[in-house]
Amino acid sequence: MAQRAATLAEACRGVRTPLLAATAPGVEQATLTRRERDVALLAVALSSRSIADRLGLSVNTVNNNLARVFTKLGVRNRRELAVVLGHETVGRTPEGHRERSPLDSR
Repeated sequence: MAQRAATLAEACRGVRTPLLAATAPGVEQATLTRRERDVALLAVALSSRSIADRLGLSVNTVNNNLARVFTKLGVRNRRELAVVLGHETVGRTPEGHRERSPLDSR
């Protein structure tokens, strides 16, 4: 993941994000716990309720884990998490359709 961030940072000189700052050379890498990693990987495709049922956790515990993952990886939502984890490209839904913008006509 750090290599991907470095490649993107090189392509977008001057851009600053929490993830790029966390993965900059010489900076200690943010590490996810095993549980945070499991929740993050499942969160790309499942709801918090589904993750909770699958892992035997409460929905609040899942959401707390996700909040820590978002902070550590510098993302704001599950879509950005999917991009950082390499499971999705920006602006695309999992089915490959363009994400609808709030500015698109209805």
